[in-house]
Amino acid sequence: MSVGSKWYKFDFHNHTPASDDYQDSALSDRDWLFTYMRQELDAVVISDHNTGARIDSLKTELFQMKVEADSGDLDGFRPLTLFPGVELTATGNVHVLAIFDELSTGADIERLIGQCNGNAPVPRELNHQLVLRDGVASIVSSIKQYKNAVSVLAHIDAAKGVLSVTNQTELTDAFEAKPDAVEIRFDLTDITDGTHKRLIEDLPKLRGSDAHHPDNAGLRTCWLKMSELNFDGLKSALLDHKNCVLLDSLPPSEPSLQLRKLKLKTRICSSEDGQPAELEFNPFYNAIIGSRGSGKSTIIESIRLGMRKINELSPKLDKTLERFKSIGKGMSEDSEIECTYRKDGSDFKLTWKPDNTTTLHSIIDGELVEDLNWSTERFGISIYSQKMLFELASDNDAFLKVCDESKFVNKRQWKEKKEELERKFKNEQINLRDLLAKQSTSSALSGQLSDVSRSIEKLSESPYYTVKTNLSRLESEHFLIHEVLDSELAFLDNIDSKMPAQTLHTEPTDHSEQYHKVVQQFQVIQAQANRNIRSALENARQQYAALCRSAQITELADLISAEKENVDREANSLRAQGLDPDKLDSLVEQQTNLSVELREYNDLDVKITQAKQNITQILTEIKEHRKVLTERRKEFIASLSLDGLEIKVLPLNAPPKSIVESYQEVTGIQSFSERIYDQESGSGFIKQFIEHQTYAPIDRVIEQKYAYLEALKECHLKIADGTLTEQIDIHGSYRNRIATLSDDSLDNLMCWFPDDGIHIRYRALNSRMEDIESASPGQKAASMLQFLLSYGTDPLLLDQPEDDLDCMMLSQSVIPAIAANKQRRQLIIVSHSAPIVVNGDAEYVISMVHDKNGLRPNICGSLQTQNVKELICNQMEGGEKAFRSRFSRILS
Repeated sequence: MSVGSKWYKFDFHNHTPASDDYQDSALSDRDWLFTYMRQELDAVVISDHNTGARIDSLKTELFQMKVEADSGDLDGFRPLTLFPGVELTATGNVHVLAIFDELSTGADIERLIGQCNGNAPVPRELNHQLVLRDGVASIVSSIKQYKNAVSVLAHIDAAKGVLSVTNQTELTDAFEAKPDAVEIRFDLTDITDGTHKRLIEDLPKLRGSDAHHPDNAGLRTCWLKMSELNFDGLKSALLDHKNCVLLDSLPPSEPSLQLRKLKLKTRICSSEDGQPAELEFNPFYNAIIGSRGSGKSTIIESIRLGMRKINELSPKLDKTLERFKSIGKGMSEDSEIECTYRKDGSDFKLTWKPDNTTTLHSIIDGELVEDLNWSTERFGISIYSQKMLFELASDNDAFLKVCDESKFVNKRQWKEKKEELERKFKNEQINLRDLLAKQSTSSALSGQLSDVSRSIEKLSESPYYTVKTNLSRLESEHFLIHEVLDSELAFLDNIDSKMPAQTLHTEPTDHSEQYHKVVQQFQVIQAQANRNIRSALENARQQYAALCRSAQITELADLISAEKENVDREANSLRAQGLDPDKLDSLVEQQTNLSVELREYNDLDVKITQAKQNITQILTEIKEHRKVLTERRKEFIASLSLDGLEIKVLPLNAPPKSIVESYQEVTGIQSFSERIYDQESGSGFIKQFIEHQTYAPIDRVIEQKYAYLEALKECHLKIADGTLTEQIDIHGSYRNRIATLSDDSLDNLMCWFPDDGIHIRYRALNSRMEDIESASPGQKAASMLQFLLSYGTDPLLLDQPEDDLDCMMLSQSVIPAIAANKQRRQLIIVSHSAPIVVNGDAEYVISMVHDKNGLRPNICGSLQTQNVKELICNQMEGGEKAFRSRFSRILS
């Protein structure tokens, strides 16, 4: 069961058989109670006509039912709170509800009825026809004399409701008596009279069934928020009805992602008995308060460690966290931090220890089961301090990082695709360079072949050349035939090796008969196909073997043998003439080998052309994929409801310093910063690209930005390979450095796209939209807080967001954003600001105490709880005397 305030279902107007016009006078108390339990109500107001006769017996019966239910002997029971009350009929036949605390009795009700009848005896005629002597205003005043009662004007928009009063003085007097609430029977928007709307504008609106028959029980209900279902909770909800009363809507569903509990034991933090201190959290809005040094930061840093949100912190925050987690400083040897996190109805425990041991367990049926599937995205929680809010408005990269972490942008998925495309590009570049190297080798081999052929031509006049050339041709043919045969046999062997084993797959026996029949038919077909394939393979092998023994191949071998004899004869003839046939033999062998080797380089030009086309295509895909990131960011911003805040994504328009640093990172050129781009003088090699702004979100402007980037990359390639012919304005040493860039650096450059820029405008006090760069730290923080609260479903932890914010910023922007945001996500806010806690309507308030016994949780509870009220008043308002004095001096 969660801590802090919860929503309860109320029915504020209900009759029992004690009302003379109730339509089932024989209905027992137990059956009456069961009708409301079946409607899953949490609280019911007993409001019979001008009587409290049935209250005591219903309370007694409910107590008895609970006893039976606790012993397991009563089906259908659910907890139900009864509020004693009465429907009083004022003069003019107008109805007023009086609701007492749950401990009141029928006698208390009867006492009030007597007062409202001018303390005269109450006639015991039909109570639903009885009209008391006092008017509406007088009855409301009488009810307000009871500290344990509230007044509600009954069904004001229906018959016998106060809005049916035509005498304007009586109507005004009724509301000037200050009733605590009004009951609405029909649609609130049907009340269109201007005076009526004004009179009820600031009053809580409630629903009641006005049930006069068990079938109508729970017909009209509303929801109230409180920490404990009692009269104090009811009064508190009516006082803060804008946050705590829902007339016609359901309470917000619990967020699917929430931090449930923090258990921590540090060097100074533990419970009074030395055990780990425990903090539970409400699913909605938790406020952590306390004076400076009371341990609020300990909670923040503990959650960071437990939830493993420790990467990419600012240097100062990283240093603070490092000190906190060090043994002897923030931790001791036996320290431990444990976070319980709920995700989609399942609980997980994330544990951290000072040796940086981290574990993750799933909680299944109350048992811990180790879970090894950790990822940073799996358990979402966002943690921001006021300083981080300021940095968001001032740091382009920090703001984009927040956008990119949203599920809408999903940069992790986008980045995976980007890296895949970059690998394809770099692999294709390696392939192209290999082909170009082969092209160079092919050219060299062709030259050698040409030289050898010319030498052979000089010796070609002798008969030896003719027979030697014929022998080379025949041997080449013989080699080619056997090369093809070997290749085909290897192909057959490869197919054979991939054939599945001829075993039938055993299926589970719990499948249907039809399924087994289909599987059997499949196995028959599979077995037949396998046999046919193997038979075809064996047949092919036999045919190839027969071909090897064929007359044509035998005759070719005989021709080679005969030609060898001719070669030997002619060689001897040449030697007899004093000539060297070995030289010709060597040249012919070279010619044959070179011709064979050159065959490997067939279609080289075609392959090079194809590789270049592939590279162009991949670069286009990389470019289009980069545009996808910008579009996702734009769509994410467009999806937010940002009142008084304009955020524009500027494609490839990151701040100049960021672009220069990014360029240096991908190229490895760490010097020449001013030659790359000097913002003060507006000069540098990449000046044209940087200074083309994309504030105007039109395709022509954006495409020109991409065109300048492509021209810049092309210039680098030409400098590197020495093909640049046009004149460019670039420093000589810098140009020489580009000329020495490695292939890897050039490939990285081709994949490089600077980040987007962000332009933020906020609504200033003069109601004009102004650039956030000129805003004060408070205005920047308030704008970014509004941005963070406009999206997301993961828990959001804010550390003192009110720093640098004035009260107007809090009331007009921050507090409304908190109230709206907590309807769909869990908030944990550390604050010194009473308005953030009280006006923001925290469901749970947590305070810490740091005394001689160490650091531990202190007073915790809802705003309804008296000690929490006193704590807020004393600690956040300076005490009741100071609070009342300030209130009096300002408003009186």
